[in-house]
Amino acid sequence: MPSTKLGKNGRLTIPAEIRRYLKLKPGDQIDFFIEREREVSMVTHNLDIRALKGILGPAPRRASLKEMDAPIRQGAARTMRR
Repeated sequence: MPSTKLGKNGRLTIPAEIRRYLKLKPGDQIDFFIEREREVSMVTHNLDIRALKGILGPAPRRASLKEMDAPIRQGAARTMRR
């Protein structure tokens, strides 16, 4: 299990094995969460937006602008009556 020491100024060096596994680069943001007594989780924010492509699958149906316009007008008309 990789480990590290806390420096005098409170800084930690994340071991290279962990940096490689998490694909961390200089400047990546890392959040820490206290889970239980003496247990902390680390979450990184280095997900490439392109990795999200396709996770929701295809849209069930596509609506044209004309099809979307009618419900928008109806909702606006209801709001104006109030």
